[in-house]
Amino acid sequence: MLFSCLGTTLKDAGSKTAQWKIDYEIPARFGEIAREKGISSYVLVSSINACSKSKLYYPRMKGALEDRIAELAFKQYIIFRPGMLNRPGTDRLAEKIILQLLRAANSVGMLKKHRALPTPLLAGKLAKAPKMLPNGQSLVELNQIFEF
Repeated sequence: MLFSCLGTTLKDAGSKTAQWKIDYEIPARFGEIAREKGISSYVLVSSINACSKSKLYYPRMKGALEDRIAELAFKQYIIFRPGMLNRPGTDRLAEKIILQLLRAANSVGMLKKHRALPTPLLAGKLAKAPKMLPNGQSLVELNQIFEF
């Protein structure tokens, strides 16, 4: 079983080319190697709104990765599409501000589709998913992550 949670920001990567290598090429190559070695399950952390046909760079990149892994035909392929991650101890100021704004909006019933997902909660759901979901491809959207 392979769990892929690799990703970065454009700012940290320094360029779209570098981000593509980290967010697409490395997880895709790990998938190819895992498939060659007989691994039957791949659990991928992708992104909300991922779509290889998106006009936006980030969702297009994540969608392209989802498509590439699907081509590898794992016996079980689980895609998680979280929204913003609530990462304890983050040093990113913008992330902290957005999290506070999301919490405020969520507390009055707004933007529930975009609530932040605590990384420890996501990790637990990732670990549990292969035992709970069937073979084939499963897509777990943000609202389902909280419910499962």
